[in-house]
Amino acid sequence: MRTKQEEADGDVSALLRLLRRPEQWVKNAELADALGFVNNKGNKSVAGHWKDLDDVLRPSDTKLEGGVRLFSKRAAIQCAIRATTANAKAFKFWAADTLVSVFSEPARLVAQEREAFAAAIAQSVIDLITRDGDTNS
Repeated sequence: MRTKQEEADGDVSALLRLLRRPEQWVKNAELADALGFVNNKGNKSVAGHWKDLDDVLRPSDTKLEGGVRLFSKRAAIQCAIRATTANAKAFKFWAADTLVSVFSEPARLVAQEREAFAAAIAQSVIDLITRDGDTNS
């Protein structure tokens, strides 16, 4: 059983398991569960938490298949960055720690690759911040 502090700290493991799977698409309910989303009716849905989700994500990052909304791994990461749940917060701390580790070890990436990676991350964060109209979670 988790303590109140552990619940407040969130759990990044479910989201990391989704991102480490070989499948390129994540089901809406799986992503909602990993982020810790539950709406006021008890239904788990990522799309239900943001009215402008389709404006934030690229059209190629989400699709409907058999009536089930699917998210690319890129979209799942963007949702985690945008979300304000405890699990999303834990993911953001994990991502920051991981990036610091990558940039602290020059042997792992050449300077040009590090700069391109940092620019891509920065642009994604800027896009999310500037387009973020509704941050309900």
